[in-house]
Amino acid sequence: MARREPDGPVVAVSKALKAVLRLGTILLETGETTAVVEEAVRRVGKALGASAVEVNANPSRVLVSIEQEGLAVTGFTTIHRTGVRLSLASDALSLIARLEQELMKPDQFEAELESLASQPRNYSWWLTALAVGAACGAFGVLLGGSGRDFLVICLAASLAQGVRHHLMATRMGSFLTTAVIAGLASSSGWWLAGDDFRVPAAASILMLVPGVPLLNGIADLLKGDSLSGLARLTNAMVTIIMAGAGVWVAVLSLGLTDSVG
Repeated sequence: MARREPDGPVVAVSKALKAVLRLGTILLETGETTAVVEEAVRRVGKALGASAVEVNANPSRVLVSIEQEGLAVTGFTTIHRTGVRLSLASDALSLIARLEQELMKPDQFEAELESLASQPRNYSWWLTALAVGAACGAFGVLLGGSGRDFLVICLAASLAQGVRHHLMATRMGSFLTTAVIAGLASSSGWWLAGDDFRVPAAASILMLVPGVPLLNGIADLLKGDSLSGLARLTNAMVTIIMAGAGVWVAVLSLGLTDSVG
């Protein structure tokens, strides 16, 4: 008996659901606020022909329900990783504008969205590590460090960022990675700086400060999305705590409790 092919409307609404779920996943993984994600999903759903789009997004999953031509489908996807790639989010939002203006077909939108998601970062990991080192070094100068401190911080922070990049590619959790990198960066700053280690040790871990999650958490709270806001702020606070724990372990291991007391 021949297999019955799905009806056209069923295929259309299923493809629309798949597209909006993929979009929501990409935007959340790049660090966008839930309000932006939900609005983007609604826009794409409407542009793909849906008569109604209901969406609920939070930092860990996206739930979408689409109604089209009398059919309604619901689906969700789980967010397994998060980061900060706002340039990717901006490119994805640009695709939405082109879809709404009918400058591309739905199939082309899905293909370009997948192409964006699979693109590597604009800069290599070692160049990013050097940039992070320079930024931390500049903060060290703002904190009162000398030119020598600037060089020390650049070396320590660049080394830590390079190790961080490789650890994030393993199964080690983000919180444990933060603690390890905080300990490595602060101890490297102490080892390179010698006796005058306070500024280098502190500035070398500034790349671990979760600035975007903190801002997005506050933005979510101000927009009335309490669940997402509290989840982001909790994640950011745990990151800060783990960074502090990593530094404290380094201090105890190096016997510097009297020096920092």
